[in-house]
Amino acid sequence: MEGRKDQLSKTIQIKISDLALSVPHTPVVPSAKVGDIHPSAVELGKYGISIDCVYDAVFVTDELGTIIDVNEKAGELFLYTGNDLRFKNIRELLLGFDSPVMFQVVQNVRNGKRVLVEAFCLRKDDSTFPAETAVTRVSMGLEENLLCFFIRNVTHHKQAEEAMRMAQTRMARAERLEAAGMVAGQIAHDFNNLLTPLLGYPSLIRRILPKESPVMEFVGIMENTAQDMAHLTEQLLCLSRRGRMGQDEVFSMNEVVNQTLALLRMDTPAGIRVELNLDRDLMPVKGGRDQVGRVIHNLCRNAIDAMEDAGVLVLSTENVYLESSFGSNSEVKPGEYVRVSIKDTGHGIPDEVKEKMFDPFFTTKRASKRRGSGLGLSIVLGIVKDYNGYLDFNTQVGKGTTFYVYLPIFRDDPKSETALPGGHETLLLMDDDALQVELISKMLSSFGYHVMGCRSGEEAIQLFKKGKVQPDLAILDVLIPGGMDGVETMRRLRSLKPQFPVILISGMPAGVELALQMGEAPFLRKPITVEHLAQEVRKALDQHQKPGGQEGSGTSLLIVDDEEPMRKLFSLILQSEYPQVRIEQASNGREAITVAIATRPKVIIMDCQMPVVDGTQAFVSIQAEFQKRGWTLPSVIFCTGFALPEVLRKVVADDPRHAYLSKPIQAETLIEEVGLRLK
Repeated sequence: MEGRKDQLSKTIQIKISDLALSVPHTPVVPSAKVGDIHPSAVELGKYGISIDCVYDAVFVTDELGTIIDVNEKAGELFLYTGNDLRFKNIRELLLGFDSPVMFQVVQNVRNGKRVLVEAFCLRKDDSTFPAETAVTRVSMGLEENLLCFFIRNVTHHKQAEEAMRMAQTRMARAERLEAAGMVAGQIAHDFNNLLTPLLGYPSLIRRILPKESPVMEFVGIMENTAQDMAHLTEQLLCLSRRGRMGQDEVFSMNEVVNQTLALLRMDTPAGIRVELNLDRDLMPVKGGRDQVGRVIHNLCRNAIDAMEDAGVLVLSTENVYLESSFGSNSEVKPGEYVRVSIKDTGHGIPDEVKEKMFDPFFTTKRASKRRGSGLGLSIVLGIVKDYNGYLDFNTQVGKGTTFYVYLPIFRDDPKSETALPGGHETLLLMDDDALQVELISKMLSSFGYHVMGCRSGEEAIQLFKKGKVQPDLAILDVLIPGGMDGVETMRRLRSLKPQFPVILISGMPAGVELALQMGEAPFLRKPITVEHLAQEVRKALDQHQKPGGQEGSGTSLLIVDDEEPMRKLFSLILQSEYPQVRIEQASNGREAITVAIATRPKVIIMDCQMPVVDGTQAFVSIQAEFQKRGWTLPSVIFCTGFALPEVLRKVVADDPRHAYLSKPIQAETLIEEVGLRLK
């Protein structure tokens, strides 16, 4: 405690007429003893200064700092009675306000200058608070002047300033990411167009040259270099937040964590121990499995680097439900999430790095084994935001860092669940969170139940007493702020109907602990899975109820791209694999419409970013023309280095005949996708 006081005493700031004070050292002047009657006390009473009406804590002292009088607010703020404060010295209450400071304050007040002191104050119980103190002179008509200290608690002001500072930091970071992302996206697009030949032509060369040719070694070097360039381009796409589109999968984070660790084990130092704490009942998330895997990989890689050759890496997954905003370094909104924690025992993150570590191209690594250094955390943040998630962290210098990834839980349409038990009973659902009432009601309704929803214990009792239909079971949230909680509601319901079946739910640690300790009803922890909800509701009810067109030629294929080298490369690759297929070409969307109607191809390879008419407009027009004529629409493989437009994403998702390939495109991938659609 003494060490903290010493530290806080160094934060004192003195301002005189808006100029910082340079305090020289002067001898300490002893203050008056407790019990002595100060000569100015009588005069103070005679002048009758009214200080109790002042909102701030007010202290009247002599020029030595001895307290002569205080107002009621001073006692409340410092946890003293007024008599206890009298004859103390003001220096005992203001940390760092020692005799040299007091001397300079007195001199400047005598000269008619304004003095403002920013320092921490010390209460009777040894607690502290930040304060602003204005010091003025009180002239009593005597030779000795008095000082008046107006002390204001600025705790809330400081908190508001810190919140504003964090908000401004986050906004500035977002603006920097957006600006860098726009540049990175354009660069990545151009790189992808250049990389496709570098990745494609080596495959053609391998088909032509004999396997024993010495040139094969050079071809391999070209391929490896192109792969490294593709990796860097992929990072740029992630930074531009255009790399994830078209990658909406439903998956378990446990699978991603296990796959990531399998990749990391090969180059993880032997001195680093890996521990896993994976929730077996983890709920699914929706997004790009590969992109989310990149998030976990980057965070694990950073953690390993931070520990160098020895330490412990702990990866944990769990379902969490947040009833209010939460976060140490970023604000996580209320909702249901899968949380992944990556904890290391490394050196921690210093304050000067925290502000910059999410900036693109910022790195603390002076030598990196892989290209693209400095993109890691900016990419992580971008991907997490793309999937409506949040990234937070805790760190302590010398003790390690924990990163938290929050991704929204994905809940499929409950009607698709066919093997889960249901019923036709009436259920009473009480939760103060309107979104939870809506969500759980939908799940229960999909199983055939009739649901009566409400948001307080009082409302639940009223529904039970006066509802048109009396419920067969109640599902009650344990913690309800400002009203009747779930436990009291359960007891009231059972007083009206003994043995009434109840299921308690909660996502807050206090609610979980209360429900488990009480043991009076089954308990489900938020976020609630569809399976657990269906099974527990049916189980509770059953226990209570116990007594006892025309095809075209199909031989042509249309390649649409505004870059001639790309069309030529695709033609060579596909002609060598499918020599019987006639290949047509178009340099823009307008040409593509004309050629498609004339040749009625089996497959179209369509670039999305083209002048005159782009890929989206061309596809819509071709689709309309084929429908008008009663023809079967060709399979379309959309190719782009940017994100696939929303319209085309839906086309690919709804119709398996169509596909999306992200540039740069491997020859084998192109051959495989075209082959599937030519059959």
